[in-house]
Amino acid sequence: MSRSSTSLAPIDGASAGDGHRAFTVSEVEAALCTWEAMLYFRGLHEDGRAVPDSIARMSKLWDAGGWQAMRLCALEIVPLAQDAYAALSNALEKDGFTFDFDFIPAVVGTLLWSEEGPYRDGEPEDFFESVMAAVKRQRQDIAAAALSGSKVGL
Repeated sequence: MSRSSTSLAPIDGASAGDGHRAFTVSEVEAALCTWEAMLYFRGLHEDGRAVPDSIARMSKLWDAGGWQAMRLCALEIVPLAQDAYAALSNALEKDGFTFDFDFIPAVVGTLLWSEEGPYRDGEPEDFFESVMAAVKRQRQDIAAAALSGSKVGL
């Protein structure tokens, strides 16, 4: 696919000048990692595997709203994820947790879902605490699966 460079919007947080919003590199990365986590959880649910109630709700809304609506939800999650990462990044990095495989899936799994989209329950600090607990729980599940020779949760 060939495009002239003038047709591409900048990814620097500035307005593209045509009414579209441009995104920073960190926002794009967060959105793509969020979309990947949403697809992963959706696949688990469709395969009949155990998922949190919030993920079952997300999947039900996905069925009703479609793929485009869910991609927009991934964008809505970005500010929530960035706020949580700003608050938790020191602890996450100290304990060796990754943004894409540990943190973002924990954010997606911790959020609640309604017809209006994803949202956090309670105060930001409560959400941050829940996300960190989910990160640690997921790491424990992976370690337990590895020890048992199972691929559950992977």
